[in-house]
Amino acid sequence: MNIKNLKMADVIFSNDKISLKKSFMGFGTSVIYTPTGSKIKAFGEEYSQDAGNKIEAVINAKNENLEAAVNEAAGIKAIAMSTIRLEGCISDDHEFVALQLLSYKDLRYSPITDIKIYEGKSAEIVSKLF
Repeated sequence: MNIKNLKMADVIFSNDKISLKKSFMGFGTSVIYTPTGSKIKAFGEEYSQDAGNKIEAVINAKNENLEAAVNEAAGIKAIAMSTIRLEGCISDDHEFVALQLLSYKDLRYSPITDIKIYEGKSAEIVSKLF
């Protein structure tokens, strides 16, 4: 999935720790988490309502409760079709993660949660879900 297609694309590209790197001869562009030089990939998956509730708990968790929320959500699996969609970005080294949960209604996806950006240890914890 291309980061430009995510609802959160503007927030990701406006983050001062994110940079764009042109590939050889300018045929492609990579999105880089600048502090570590790691490439960022986008993803979008659909989940059941129960799994969506667990993901929402992770996104809304305070830092001190983050690991417990991730452990509670461990084992969630994406499904083929649902009205709940998780969009996100993750760096190859798991030092950067951005997540947003969306719901499909009225023929479009609308945010359930705000965009949550994790860095460092928090990103490593959250990346265990993916």
